[in-house]
Amino acid sequence: MKQRVRWSRNSYRCYLTAIRNGWVFKVPLISQITMMQILLTPFTMFVALAYIVLAVRADNPTLGIILAIVWMFVGRGIRGMAHLWRRPEDIVLLPLVTVVIIFVSLPIKVYALFTMNKQGWLTRSADSQGGEGQSEASLGGEGQSAQSVGLMSSPDGEGSRG
Repeated sequence: MKQRVRWSRNSYRCYLTAIRNGWVFKVPLISQITMMQILLTPFTMFVALAYIVLAVRADNPTLGIILAIVWMFVGRGIRGMAHLWRRPEDIVLLPLVTVVIIFVSLPIKVYALFTMNKQGWLTRSADSQGGEGQSEASLGGEGQSAQSVGLMSSPDGEGSRG
């Protein structure tokens, strides 16, 4: 989950920078549409959920709830159109994918949006080398430090290679 937050923060920073600097207007239209769709997904999904909540409180909620659910499924179907074109039998998974996105991805993306300028790896602590759960053996084994393989400078400022 921490990795997803990091990726989402990076995506928001990247896309907003592209808009601010005008880069997005120099790419093909499909790239612009894709970027805007990714940026607006949390908002549109939240609107659909809010619509369902408001529809439940209405005098005749059935039509409103059905329309909102269809809106969410169609939106997810459009987003996954390339996959569904290759594997049309996966259309039966669309409700599951939609629910996972609402209850897993949406909260992560909203959190990432509001904490976009928070820096850090999230998956690594300050007092460890490597990722969470990564042992010293996977970092090059016993006796191999970043300095010994030439990735860091020695204390006297000279690299160990070269």
